[in-house]
Amino acid sequence: MSSKPGLSRIVCAQCEQPEAKCWCEKFCVFCQSQTDVRLCTDGLMYCEACRTACEYKTAD
Repeated sequence: MSSKPGLSRIVCAQCEQPEAKCWCEKFCVFCQSQTDVRLCTDGLMYCEACRTACEYKTAD
């Protein structure tokens, strides 16, 4: 958890690790693509096309 009140870190819904430490197989939960997959604010992974179409924000 973040030491700042009101802020929480975004973690993978499966392994509960931030994107840099996530050991899960990375694929888009919608289309199953493995290209340009990133963790998003809901804790799930999406490819660029699905992130754009659904307006999801990455967990930067």
